[in-house]
Amino acid sequence: MAVRIRLTRKGRKNKPYYRIVVADKRSPRDGRFIETVGRYNPLPSEPELKIDEERVHYWLDKGAVPSDTVSSLLKRKGILYKRWMKKKGFDEEKITEEMKKWEVLQIERKKREELKTEEKKKKKKEKAKEEPVSPKDEKIEEGEEKKQEEKKEEKEETKKEEVKTEQAAETEQKEEKAETEKTASKESKEEEKTETGADTQKEEKETASEDKKEETKEAKVAAEKETKAEDTEKTEEGEKESVQKKEVSGEAQEKSQKTDTKKTKKSDKQTEKKSDTKEDKTSKKSDEKEKK
Repeated sequence: MAVRIRLTRKGRKNKPYYRIVVADKRSPRDGRFIETVGRYNPLPSEPELKIDEERVHYWLDKGAVPSDTVSSLLKRKGILYKRWMKKKGFDEEKITEEMKKWEVLQIERKKREELKTEEKKKKKKEKAKEEPVSPKDEKIEEGEEKKQEEKKEEKEETKKEEVKTEQAAETEQKEEKAETEKTASKESKEEEKTETGADTQKEEKETASEDKKEETKEAKVAAEKETKAEDTEKTEEGEKESVQKKEVSGEAQEKSQKTDTKKTKKSDKQTEKKSDTKEDKTSKKSDEKEKK
């Protein structure tokens, strides 16, 4: 983007004042600009010129090109001369000394110009006195005096209007500053909101993650409790089953013992019966033998 330092026209018809502006080369004269760097009012007898040197040096370092009128105004203020000395590598003390000398020369130059204008006015008056005055000339002089009075009145009016325009320009500058401050404050507030929103989102995410962790912990604890309860239930059931098995086995053993005792008793009885029968048979045989 080609940047230029140039003038933009303000004020009303036949009573202009100008702003020194940093703008894009492609934008129109009174169109969009990047930054205001100074003001120039050519209407008063001593034209008013205010320039922000720091910002001008900043934009010149960035590569901005001043227009012809702006370069002449910068020369009038001594900004380009100061910049030339900085490029040459002069010290700050030397630059201040040279600038003081330059200011003295400028004052002397103004005095010379004023003296020249005064001498010209005196010569005109002497010529007017030497020449014979005709009635036509008197009328012309009266007309010129009236014109001069009208010009003075116009100058006074212009001064008043200049003051008004300056006040209006100052109010415009204040409004622009207020608008820029408002926009900056809005941007800062929006940035703070975005930062706070990001912080709140982070906090919400952290809280959600913490809640999830707590839920997972609780779920783990509940699962552990359930597993423990299941284990205890299983152990209790196993103990009950073992007790039941022991009881059943004890009952079976008792039954088997009873059956064994019964069998032994039966066998004893049978053996006794057999023995009794044998004895009876032997006794009978013996008796029969004796009888014989």
